[in-house]
Amino acid sequence: MKKPVLIIISIIYIIAIAVVGFLGISARVFNPQIFVEGIQLTFDPKLEDKSSTINAVEKEQYKLDYKYLIKTSETVVSFYVSAAVLPNNATNKKCAFATQNTAEYYTMEVSDLKGDYTTATFTVDTTKYAEKTKTIYFSVESTDGNKDVVKHVMIFIQKG
Repeated sequence: MKKPVLIIISIIYIIAIAVVGFLGISARVFNPQIFVEGIQLTFDPKLEDKSSTINAVEKEQYKLDYKYLIKTSETVVSFYVSAAVLPNNATNKKCAFATQNTAEYYTMEVSDLKGDYTTATFTVDTTKYAEKTKTIYFSVESTDGNKDVVKHVMIFIQKG
């Protein structure tokens, strides 16, 4: 290359560095993914909150966050639990419900995301067991890949 061409390229290079240094360039992500940081559960009013009675063994063994009781004299009882993620502007707002003790005395139906909530409806048939009290243990976790955001719930169904 000739000397004048090299000088022009050098001048343009120096001007480009000065312009970038003066104006700056910042990388911008136009569609950032906002991850779930927490899950907020809403329980059916039929359920009685017993979370204050969670003992150290339950906390250690089951990693229990919530404990509820429902007393019923009906042969079939239904109740719901809804989950909403925090923050409200999270990219993926859906939650997954997973039961830990599948049993023939109850069913769990999880609805698709409606608004900001994923809801699980439990239906318990009290004629399918003889004991006075039965337990449903389940967890709720975010589906955005953040496996640290999990809530564990135990619900006692008491006949009579």
